[in-house]
Amino acid sequence: MTLPTDNRPAIFDADGHIFEDDDQMIEYYEGEHAITRRNKALPIFPGLDGWARGVIHEREDNTAGRYSHTDAEVWNTLLGVLNAEGSVLYPTAGLACGLMQDVNFATATATAYNNWLEDRYTAKDKRLFGVGMICVENVEASVKEIVRCATERTGFVAMMMPTVTATPIKFGDKRYWPIFEAAEAHNMAIALHGGPSAGIGVDFQRPFAKVHTMSHPYPLMLQATDMIWEGVFDAFPKLRVAFLEAGASWVPFLMDRLDTEFDSIFGTDARGRLERRPSEYFKSDNFWVTAELAEPGLKYAIDAIGPDRIMYASDFPHEPTEDELTGAVPEFLRRGDIADDAKAKILGSNARNFYGLNGSGQAANAGSNGAEQVATLETRIAELERELASARNGGSNGGPNGAAPSIQTGANQAGADQAIATQKMPYAVETGALAKKVAWCACGRSANQPYCDGSHKGTGLSPVVFDAEAGRTLYLCGCRQSGNKPFCDGSHKKL
Repeated sequence: MTLPTDNRPAIFDADGHIFEDDDQMIEYYEGEHAITRRNKALPIFPGLDGWARGVIHEREDNTAGRYSHTDAEVWNTLLGVLNAEGSVLYPTAGLACGLMQDVNFATATATAYNNWLEDRYTAKDKRLFGVGMICVENVEASVKEIVRCATERTGFVAMMMPTVTATPIKFGDKRYWPIFEAAEAHNMAIALHGGPSAGIGVDFQRPFAKVHTMSHPYPLMLQATDMIWEGVFDAFPKLRVAFLEAGASWVPFLMDRLDTEFDSIFGTDARGRLERRPSEYFKSDNFWVTAELAEPGLKYAIDAIGPDRIMYASDFPHEPTEDELTGAVPEFLRRGDIADDAKAKILGSNARNFYGLNGSGQAANAGSNGAEQVATLETRIAELERELASARNGGSNGGPNGAAPSIQTGANQAGADQAIATQKMPYAVETGALAKKVAWCACGRSANQPYCDGSHKGTGLSPVVFDAEAGRTLYLCGCRQSGNKPFCDGSHKKL
């Protein structure tokens, strides 16, 4: 069965999964941690909590339509079944990365996983987007991996922080703040994903259904409480954090509980430190959450925080079958308690907004080398005309005020009608410093990279003029080889 496209909002999956392949992954370790062999009786990642979840699936559910492996082709098929525009992929066994005791090996494993995910998924299909893994206990390495995912990797749109770790310290602690600082600086979303249950108080619950009931929402609530109470979102007001795979019904409950404590005698310290009441952070652009489309409490979550930051998640290939996935969306669209515009946002546009994806589906985070600033296009064009006239009168073939262009990689070899690569990485542009319209240099001859200064005159090439959204970081092509000009699509990595 395939979902029809007529009269249906666009679908974009905020949370899909892959099944790791350890035999493949060992090929992607780097440096001193490069692996030549492994004991196949023991996996790379530790167990989530001691429960044999794969066997439970096989033993307790023989429903047809479940996958036992994934690759880019399987996901291509699923996107076709859903008529979805794309999916953001999270790990399965790797959800336990926070439980790894050897910090150095955990750091190497996070990098190897990201290498594998890029090579096997995101580089194979532009509709598949990656979430980078980090070892949160190695903050310095985590920051480096955030930068690498933002500037070098293909299609990485967020970084995952596991909700359950080998330490009792939660993410509000300032030791983790450099991670948030790097994510905010590089416009990378942070995703907190539930899964493991070890150490959260349900270790001796039987049967597994009891454990599974609590293993997703409870750690998310612990982390959200700590991050809000410790002022993370005051310190990083542009940080986007999603709390995944526990539905959305827990959100109104926690909002009420936190506000109650904030107003009580126990909240005296917080009232003196925090800039807002706890519930206000849930209503801000800092907080995002995925929903189960059929959960009755979804209406109350929408009432509590609005419809703009609640996202659809397929969770494929974990629990839902293809039939369940294809049935969920039509049933959701028939719900009478949720407005049609809210349904459209939840199914598609909210996820794109959270992950910083532009209208073409390409990742906004494709690279970074520092922000540039530019005046309004109209003012700049007038300046360029004056500068060009001055250059002609002075006999100069350079840029502003007759100066020779400062970056002309390959200029001597390029023909008059050929674009010049000014650098093999994108330019990061903070749109808060930009006017509504921007002209990107297509010829590569401008002295004011990555912006046009009129140097294209006579080349047959023209700048690309586009509207710059306020409050965003855009990554503009520096190699001139992008198929999504003026934005970087990772083509510089092939040069």
